[in-house]
Amino acid sequence: MKCKYLIAIAGLLLTSSSAFALSCNGRLVTTGDLESKAEKVLKPCGEITKKKYYKEFVTSKRFNGIKKEVKVVVPYEKWTFNPGPNALVQVLTFENGELKEIETDGYGY
Repeated sequence: MKCKYLIAIAGLLLTSSSAFALSCNGRLVTTGDLESKAEKVLKPCGEITKKKYYKEFVTSKRFNGIKKEVKVVVPYEKWTFNPGPNALVQVLTFENGELKEIETDGYGY
């Protein structure tokens, strides 16, 4: 009985639109992993279909004896991997070169 629940939960996690790991040619790429830097993802995942660069302005509060708000520019990239019509498109978000998010975006073309 417990096994059925575990399988159901695993199925829900695997079908969600955001994931924590991606398998690229037998290598597991995960968010938050120290080895998930952009240059290490490119080799096992293959060629990037689309690459977009963004900048986000974030308000940072610093407490060096004084409360001060500072606007900081955070660069990030979104890489799209399209493995073809029999597999799901993967969108990887990198912030300062580190993999932060993996999303699926339907079947490829």
